[in-house]
Amino acid sequence: MSTIFIKLIIVGDSGTGKTSIITRHIKYEFSDKAVTIVPNYYQKIMEINGNRYQINIWDLPGQDMSTVISGQFARDAEGIIYCCDATDSRTRDNLKKWEDALKSKEDIEKMKKILIENKCDLLGDEMNYNDNINELRLFSKELGCCNFFRASAKVGHNIDEAVNYLIKDIIKDLKEEAIKENNKKLNKTKSNSKAGCC
Repeated sequence: MSTIFIKLIIVGDSGTGKTSIITRHIKYEFSDKAVTIVPNYYQKIMEINGNRYQINIWDLPGQDMSTVISGQFARDAEGIIYCCDATDSRTRDNLKKWEDALKSKEDIEKMKKILIENKCDLLGDEMNYNDNINELRLFSKELGCCNFFRASAKVGHNIDEAVNYLIKDIIKDLKEEAIKENNKKLNKTKSNSKAGCC
């Protein structure tokens, strides 16, 4: 079985829980270790509908936006996870700066994107949310996200749902592109056959 590679990056301010999200998704454990200061690489193998996928995730540190982006870690990525802290609205607002920084170096329009608002467990009863849901939905659309999730890496709420949604959306696009490419080849073959028959 051949392996299809998918590259994701997760970006956002320092302390928003990016590493905790990835370790919860890949290792099924919670980690609140020290703040990430260099890009970290994670890998996960998935089998979906008989196909084998290697998911490569780059966890980018949140302290120095320009250095991280100039390091070309976003190059050839199929997906972006934007991460903010549910208890700090500044981290959400700063995602626009992350978007601008990414746009300055890469063509991110074709990349699939989701927004994860992490640390919702710290909101107490508000974790059942309704107050800011429309605001969050509108903001995610501004970032060009295909969906948004309020989540908690600490308790595991919505983490797998969010990351798997992004991966499956990317796979859907890959399949559609493969079908289009195959149709082009078939049409070219038919055209060549017609040209040679007279």
